Amino acid sequence: HDPRLLSMLGDLRKNLKTIDAGTAVLKMNLYSDRVFVLTPENLVKELPVGATPIDFAYAVHSDVGHHCHLAKVNSNVVPLDYELKNGDIIEIITFPKVNTKLSWLGFAKTKHARNRIKNYFRTLDKDTLFDQGKEEMNILLEKLKLEKLDESLTFLKTYKGRSTSAKE
Repeated sequence: HDPRLLSMLGDLRKNLKTIDAGTAVLKMNLYSDRVFVLTPENLVKELPVGATPIDFAYAVHSDVGHHCHLAKVNSNVVPLDYELKNGDIIEIITFPKVNTKLSWLGFAKTKHARNRIKNYFRTLDKDTLFDQGKEEMNILLEKLKLEKLDESLTFLKTYKGRSTSAKE
């Protein structure tokens, strides 16, 4: 065991680590408009800067996107509009009864995700769309501690009447 050989091997290891780190920084700078994130299985997904878990879910598979219920980034639950960062490990929790939300268009950054969301809504009939919109409206009304929509949409009719009479 020659001490000079061991010293040279140690120096070589340090230099390789420095070169690897420099290469990684160079790649990150070359792709400053992209983020590189990982699946829990360590597969890399390339997304634009500003991408969200919704973009990631649709990049994995349309069904994952359509039934996205919850997102975990680095094992922490995050909102679906969370902005992903380089090196994040993303896990998407799906639920069969959860379906695509129109509001996701407000924060989906990739053309792929936006197209999948739009296509999903094109396939639905008007009654289904109406029911989904009513459900989302009731969730908002409940948060505001207001009366929910009934079958004849009474609240909207009376609210419209209130807002017009307030202007007079």
